[in-house]
Amino acid sequence: MAEGGFLPPEAAGREPDLAEPAGVAGAQRPLTGGFAPPSEATPSTPQPTPGWQPTQQQGWAPAPAGPDNGAAVLGFSLALSSVGLLIVSAGLSSVVSLALGIVGMLQGSKGKRLVRDGHTQKNKDLAQAGFVIGIVATVLAALATLFWIGIAIAVAVDEGTRRDFQQQLDDRRGQPAALTAVAVLGIRLTGLVLS
Repeated sequence: MAEGGFLPPEAAGREPDLAEPAGVAGAQRPLTGGFAPPSEATPSTPQPTPGWQPTQQQGWAPAPAGPDNGAAVLGFSLALSSVGLLIVSAGLSSVVSLALGIVGMLQGSKGKRLVRDGHTQKNKDLAQAGFVIGIVATVLAALATLFWIGIAIAVAVDEGTRRDFQQQLDDRRGQPAALTAVAVLGIRLTGLVLS
């Protein structure tokens, strides 16, 4: 017997007849466990429950026929990618996110137009979502782009800001320090704009 308590698999072949002991034809095998064999043969196929009728087609219904709305899918995908990239990169990829948001908004609008003109009924909601998320992504990316342009101008123009930025980067030498320095510059820039 194997270590785990299981026997190794046997070669494929005919199943042994368990009703008769090996080598003795017609001999009765003693019953173990107190169970008697079934009195009549059971059918090999299960019978359905009374009142239940199997259906011909099971599962999902096929998709409605008609032309596809690829513009809706593309618009939604690009708009969602724009927002995701903007969030993950903390706005550093705002120019790429801006482009993705604009194209996503335009493709979502094209998908809505295809539905409105009756060319297709597929992905109507996806086209609307792509259009709305594209607008939100475009606005957020434009704001992030303006923020980063302001930071760059503040560092380039103001000698004190440039010195502080460089000092914070030299003191801490790491990504969290760079983000802290950028946050400080953003606060200073906001103060300059408001004053």
